[in-house]
Amino acid sequence: MISSSYLRLMTEREVKNLREAIDILHVKPLEYADVIRACLSSQSTDQSEIRRITVGMFNPTLDY
Repeated sequence: MISSSYLRLMTEREVKNLREAIDILHVKPLEYADVIRACLSSQSTDQSEIRRITVGMFNPTLDY
């Protein structure tokens, strides 16, 4: 027969594990959002640089 103290201990461990898993899952969307923001910023910078270089190639008299 399983004692009530053993069941309580196992339940407490399970609750602790579930809380840790939930905490990790709460952080993931924030991490993904940071990565997406960085990619969008980089893409915007890349597009600006491409435009600047392209304009300079076809209009060497313009100084950008």
